[in-house]
Amino acid sequence: MIMAYKNPPTTTKKLEAPTGDYEQFLYSVSHDLQEPLRMVNSFLKLLDGKVGESLDEDSRKYLDYTIENADRMKGMIYALVELSRVNRSSEQIESVDLNEVIMDLTGMFENNIVSHQAVISSTALPHVMMIPGQAVDLFKIFLQNAFDNKGTRPLEIHISNKMVGDRVEISVKDNGIGIKPVYLDKVFEMFKRTDARSEKLGSGLAIAREIIKKYGGTILLESTQGVGTTFTFTLPVVTI
Repeated sequence: MIMAYKNPPTTTKKLEAPTGDYEQFLYSVSHDLQEPLRMVNSFLKLLDGKVGESLDEDSRKYLDYTIENADRMKGMIYALVELSRVNRSSEQIESVDLNEVIMDLTGMFENNIVSHQAVISSTALPHVMMIPGQAVDLFKIFLQNAFDNKGTRPLEIHISNKMVGDRVEISVKDNGIGIKPVYLDKVFEMFKRTDARSEKLGSGLAIAREIIKKYGGTILLESTQGVGTTFTFTLPVVTI
């Protein structure tokens, strides 16, 4: 069913993290699947190299499709490993300057910024108590999501913050295509995509939510189709 809006509605959704101690399950399953999938992938490519040129059109199509999906499954297993590592990391939690994180990520996304005429701006951000690598991963996910869902106009991403008690509330706002209301309950689930045509795995936001959950935070999603999306979440700040 196609719905047309004279004025696109803004939809707000608070996303609750899944409950239960499932990290060990994720780690075990993803670890155990890696070796047999690696073997399947390797033999498929050996088969392609041995008889690929002699296959008829339909057989060639079937083999290409099988290799493509084996590669995709490898990516999915890797994403599960990354999700399980969020709470299994033994790295030290320390003071992280979010201004430096954003500066480093702006450099990392330089090619995307130039090619899409994008602007990333930010208010002065505080120091937070996190594992440094997870702080980088968290903001990288939100920036990548903005680039993946940009509209036809030049992309604008703005990061702002305010103090809420002993925590900082951070908002990452973009002017992209927005998210359809029907997908709001799904965007933070593993391997759920808001665009069936996308080749993305749909794992980044699930990992982001797990990182925020690790530090006792909450996340709120607001989105207006054709206008943009804002992710608002809380993190622990450094206390003096």
